[in-house]
Amino acid sequence: MQGSTGLSPSVLLPLRFQCYRLNGVEPKPKKRRGIEIVSYDAVAGVRQFDRLGRAVDEEHLVVPISDAYELADAAKSHERLAEWRVLGKIVLTVRNATTHS
Repeated sequence: MQGSTGLSPSVLLPLRFQCYRLNGVEPKPKKRRGIEIVSYDAVAGVRQFDRLGRAVDEEHLVVPISDAYELADAAKSHERLAEWRVLGKIVLTVRNATTHS
C-alpha cells in the first residue's frame, strides 16, 4: 500500500539528528524528540591545532568580524555585546608593549 506521497510506509522513516556538545559548556541544550545529544571532551594539543589549521585552510573558512577594539576599550566591546545586535565576532586587539611605540 502506498501513502499520499507515493512511497511505501516503510520508506517514510522518522528523521534523527545528532547534536555534538562540548562537556562543560553551559547552558546544556534541552532534550528534543528526534535529536540525540552527544557530549564529548576536547583534547587540545599541537597535533589537534595543526589539524584544525589545515581544515580551516582547506575549507576557506571565513569568520565574520563585527567590530574590533583595543584592549583598553574592552568595556566598550562589552557594551556592544549587551546590545544583542552583533553579527559576527568581536575582536580585542592586544599590542606587545615592547614593539608598540
